Amino acid sequence: MICETCGSRSFREREVDGFLALECQLCGEVEADRSSPTAVDRHRELEERQSLGVEDGIWPLVKALRAIDAVETYSSCEGHATHGTLPYVYFRIDDPTVRSLERLVLALDLACRKARLPWGLDVTVDRNRVAYLLRPRGFGPHARVDAATLERGRADVAPIAEELTRNTRLAWFLDF
Repeated sequence: MICETCGSRSFREREVDGFLALECQLCGEVEADRSSPTAVDRHRELEERQSLGVEDGIWPLVKALRAIDAVETYSSCEGHATHGTLPYVYFRIDDPTVRSLERLVLALDLACRKARLPWGLDVTVDRNRVAYLLRPRGFGPHARVDAATLERGRADVAPIAEELTRNTRLAWFLDF
């Protein structure tokens, strides 16, 4: 047997997740014993999870997202009762079209800072397509609000539009 990584022929047996595997004595690469190829897969997955610092409870979702082309996960949590947090995964999509969307989201974020109400962008699915909803935060999409809140929301529209128009003409937006 020859190590696929370094070409060495020197191996020692090692147990990995209850299965017998062969470890290269030169580079440490773990090769499957022909009778238990899943041991190496499990070992590599464990090493990947540990190198990323991903908790066990969120790993299946992180792994599924990372298997998709152009998706990069960068933070996750399995949730913790002591902190009152739910599971989450932050991820980015490294694709030119998505980078255009990122520019737009950044421009919207800057524009919304001119508003009286806190505005935000929601991503959802509508009629089997990804849809984006720009709206004031803290209110459901169809929430009933009082007249004063409605007036503040309406008054935010023009400043957000003006700032968005300005932002999308700046070099950082055009050359992002």
